[in-house]
Amino acid sequence: MKKIGPIILALLAAALFWFFTQNQSIDPSTRTIGKNDLPLPISPPADVEQAGSKKGQPNSEAKYDDLSAQFMIDYGKEESPPLDDIRQVAQMLESYFLLVKTVAPLPLGENRETTAALTGQNPYRTRLLSPDSPWLNENQEFIDRWGTPLYFHAIGSKQVGIRSAGPDQKMWTSDDLIDGPNAEPEK
Repeated sequence: MKKIGPIILALLAAALFWFFTQNQSIDPSTRTIGKNDLPLPISPPADVEQAGSKKGQPNSEAKYDDLSAQFMIDYGKEESPPLDDIRQVAQMLESYFLLVKTVAPLPLGENRETTAALTGQNPYRTRLLSPDSPWLNENQEFIDRWGTPLYFHAIGSKQVGIRSAGPDQKMWTSDDLIDGPNAEPEK
């Protein structure tokens, strides 16, 4: 009898192990997202690349994920401090980096290229800034409350400094508004 007890116990343990491992399959439709899980897709939506579009280029008929109403609410308002405008743009860029999951989510270029990405010309067609925004000039550049294009200085794919020319509308003067250490000129 003493020899059968450990065998029965081992079989019971094996049966319980098998039972619990067999019922661990996860149904993605009912899975809840934990704080360490990424709730975002890691590849562009299926409607981004369609017949007739070049690989990697958005199709003009594809739908946009328009989040622009959530940003720029108090941008440029007289009752808000001008530095808050720059901080709102910085928040928008941070959100962009979280939402657009690609190797280099933001083009490392001029204002127009950054603005194009924010207005939905990105692999996910995520729009954080409306293309009809009053804060875009005729050249589709993101402007400050005084009508001067913002300066975006990209150090890396997810590090961007922002500079506004300020009330004198001249870049690199003492009244410029700056967010981030990367908004300084290159030496």
